[in-house]
Amino acid sequence: MSDAAPLTARIEVFRPGTFTPMGGRPITFSAADLRAIADAYDPETAPAPVVVGHPETDAPAFGWAKGFEYDSDAERLVAVVHEIEPAFAELVKAGRLKKVSMKYFAPSQAHNPVPGTWYPKHIGFLGAAAPAVPGLKNVQFDGPDGVVFEASFGAAEETSSLLRSLPDFLIEKFGLEAADKALPSWR
Repeated sequence: MSDAAPLTARIEVFRPGTFTPMGGRPITFSAADLRAIADAYDPETAPAPVVVGHPETDAPAFGWAKGFEYDSDAERLVAVVHEIEPAFAELVKAGRLKKVSMKYFAPSQAHNPVPGTWYPKHIGFLGAAAPAVPGLKNVQFDGPDGVVFEASFGAAEETSSLLRSLPDFLIEKFGLEAADKALPSWR
């Protein structure tokens, strides 16, 4: 595994509009909804992990959302992500994870940490899946201070292919022991 320190980044993760997620039912998010998400987020009691795809258990985590903010000039929800695993950052740099997809707890969903508002469940990094939220840039690295990711909201087909190749990539790049640490239950 790399000796590099975990990274911190500001990443664009969502925008206002009406979108059809993988569940198939269109959902409208307003600027007020995205501001409410940013205001309600509490990383101390219910942190949102950075994951690959949309795993049911939100694991393994390759980083954590430290906070969210709404950029009204750009009309984007931005996440401040920290503790980004260096091996995961290498996958992004290699172009294997170019899209990002948010998964939220619905306002009335059981186990929502803040009932009544959308709440971030995880930030899922995807492969080449077509985004459900158009107009957002692909993930990219920028500058010496770490990683800047731009996001899109995507589908699951490419994710399953990517997830199947992730353990092999980690084993080849970093060895079996490091791959087991990064993905302890990777089968």
